[in-house]
Amino acid sequence: MNSDLGDDEKEVLVRGHALSFLKYFFILSLSAIVAMVFPTGAIWVLDFLGLMSFDAVFSILLSSWFLVSSTAILFIYFYITSRKKT
Repeated sequence: MNSDLGDDEKEVLVRGHALSFLKYFFILSLSAIVAMVFPTGAIWVLDFLGLMSFDAVFSILLSSWFLVSSTAILFIYFYITSRKKT
């Protein structure tokens, strides 16, 4: 911080930054909730319509082969994209 500022000015700046961080925290939290609710809601609607089983989808998503294979694909993707940048 600027040493020419008094304690009152510094406090106003710190409060402004704290409110800014609080705003970004709520935006991030809301974004995370939306990112989880929309796909889950879509699967629930498809289950309600009889087009897909909610339990079957989550049993596949939580199976070890799906988690391992999706993690491997993710690492391969990041490896390939990071090599292009260098």
